[in-house]
Amino acid sequence: MHEIKQPEQKRHYLPPATEAARIMEAVKLGEYATTEHLSFCMGMAQEYECRPLESDEHDFCRFLCAIYHYGQVQGIRSERARRKQRRTTLFKPLTDKEIHELVECEGDNLDIQTTFDYFSDLVELNFDALKDCSMLDKMLWIVRDAHLNGFYKALDFYNDAIKEALKA
Repeated sequence: MHEIKQPEQKRHYLPPATEAARIMEAVKLGEYATTEHLSFCMGMAQEYECRPLESDEHDFCRFLCAIYHYGQVQGIRSERARRKQRRTTLFKPLTDKEIHELVECEGDNLDIQTTFDYFSDLVELNFDALKDCSMLDKMLWIVRDAHLNGFYKALDFYNDAIKEALKA
């Protein structure tokens, strides 16, 4: 089979609006080309035997530098996004199974006697502060203190998890 060759026509490409902004950014970045960049781009063009068809060599070189700089910027953006993703996924959330196991483990420690001993210890430790309080104030204080102790235990658990993650 023989190929039918048609005369080449000049192409007029109009990019979609989303690409137009990226193209303009690449053109602006090309303005920051140094002689080192120009030399590198021309060396690459020679290596691949690229030559301008309809423009002069200076415009061709500016075009190559614009693409080169745009590639550098996109590479930097990609690396930043990768690092940000890595930072946000360093600590994975607990699965439902892990939460269930934690609740069961801690729940085994909370029987009626343990709870009674815990609250009795709270009252004994702070007897002087509670002796002049009403019964409601005493109960509120005990609930508040139990809540804070639970918070501190969760904070210790969190700190231990971070330490373990940083060791890995």
